[in-house]
Amino acid sequence: MINISRESEINLINILIDQDIISGKDLINIKKVSTEGQKSQLDAVFELNLTDENKILDLLVKEQSLEVVDLSAHSVTEEIKSVLPSNYINMNFIAPFKVEGKILHIAIQLPKWILNYMLLRLVRFQILLKNFMQMVKLQCNLFNKKIKKKFKLLITM
Repeated sequence: MINISRESEINLINILIDQDIISGKDLINIKKVSTEGQKSQLDAVFELNLTDENKILDLLVKEQSLEVVDLSAHSVTEEIKSVLPSNYINMNFIAPFKVEGKILHIAIQLPKWILNYMLLRLVRFQILLKNFMQMVKLQCNLFNKKIKKKFKLLITM
C-alpha cells in the first residue's frame, strides 16, 4: 500500500489520465476497487494492472524533467549538509546530494514529488530573483556613475 496525501494521489491520477495511461472508463473500476478494498485509488490502479511504479517513475522523469539518482553513489559533504537544516530535510523527505555552482541537487521521495518539485522551483526562482536584483543594482550603480560624470562635465564647461 502506497501512503501519499489525497491531493497528491488525485494529481497523480490526473497525470495518468492526461498521458492516456488510464482512461475515464478506468476511473469507474478504480473507484469500485478502491471503495470495496478500502484502498487508495493509486493502489487500485496497481491492482487492476493499469500501470506500475516503474511506469509512473518514468512518466514523472519525462513529464517533470526529473532524473533518477542512485544516492548510494554519492557521499554527503559538509557543504551539502550546511545548505538545509536537518529537521527540514527529515520533515520534507528530501536529500541534498550534490552542489554544482549555485545549483543544489536534491533527491525527493516520490509520493511527495509535487510539493518538493514546487519547493525546488521556488528555491530556483528565489536564486534567479536574487541574481537579477544584484544585476539591476549593479546596472543602476553604473548608470548613476555615468550620469554623475556627464553632469560634472556639463557643469565644468
